[in-house]
Amino acid sequence: MTGPPSQLGDATSDRDVVLPFPGPPSDAVLVGALKAHRPQAAELLFQRYGRYVERLVVRVLGLDPEVPDLINEVFARALERIDVIEEPAALKGWLGSIALFTAKTFRRDRSSRRGFVSFFAPEELPEIAGSDAPAT
Repeated sequence: MTGPPSQLGDATSDRDVVLPFPGPPSDAVLVGALKAHRPQAAELLFQRYGRYVERLVVRVLGLDPEVPDLINEVFARALERIDVIEEPAALKGWLGSIALFTAKTFRRDRSSRRGFVSFFAPEELPEIAGSDAPAT
């Protein structure tokens, strides 16, 4: 190996080899590791910003059973788009904007679905014809 190892570890020919790093890496090192698809970089991203993303999603939706799924969605979107970050110092704000957009989109979509269903009073909904075939 030539040169000093990075804080997230340098992989030799085997990308699964990870060297320990002293202390938490900076966001710049973390973004570089994410862009290079280094092992453990996504886990470190979640450890560092998981609670932050959770707070933002809960602020938009309140305590909702969908919050854990939306947090996962935020990180999945972030990992898919990590290559667009030009300034690693903007990682937290960029992740926050993804979290807010994801939560607001979910809230809007859920509201529009509920609005469609509640458009008619239950007694005004037409009966659905059932099948005469026996259930198996």
